[in-house]
Amino acid sequence: MKKFPFLRTSVLFSVIILLWSCQKESLQPKESTADEADLLERGHHQHRKPLKGHLTTYFNFIPDVANGWTAPNPAPAWYPGGGNGNITHIGTCQTFFNQYVTFGATGLLSGFAPLNMFFSSELAAVGITVPNTVSTIFFNDKGQSVWTAVVGFGSTNPVSATRVEFTSNLNIFGGTGKFRNANGTFIISGYFNPQNPQDAGFDVDGWIEY
Repeated sequence: MKKFPFLRTSVLFSVIILLWSCQKESLQPKESTADEADLLERGHHQHRKPLKGHLTTYFNFIPDVANGWTAPNPAPAWYPGGGNGNITHIGTCQTFFNQYVTFGATGLLSGFAPLNMFFSSELAAVGITVPNTVSTIFFNDKGQSVWTAVVGFGSTNPVSATRVEFTSNLNIFGGTGKFRNANGTFIISGYFNPQNPQDAGFDVDGWIEY
């Protein structure tokens, strides 16, 4: 039988080239799509982090006359306000908030009220638009904001004629910038002076994922 050494050599050489090409292709980095890159980014960074901070605030008193407010009662009424301070991961920041205060079996109770009732134009001025499910926002000068809402009713504790202490539970459900997929929960513990709307503040203590 006649042999074809040249043919066998050519076939062997072709197989080697094919294997080398496959190996080279497998070593090339795979390009990620925009969605994959976003998932990788979130997967790398999104884990639970402590959220702590302090803000100095002010408040306004907007009586709810339509639902029975009479002077000099503190409720029913809206208590919108704002302030500034520092919160971990957000840095130096501002806040706007709104709450509805009513009478309960144990005294005054504060609950959810839409932030947009009083602060939509102020937020638009800094390029932020929020849904009506937001009652408190924290935002910085980098275009980053954290959106939150009061859960249930907060409690109040009158300490003196010039100091009322309060606590509230809030949930985080998004924001802007690096916080657009944020979630978490925290407690606000603070005080306000019923006789001086500029004398108020609160601490933040909880966790955030983003």
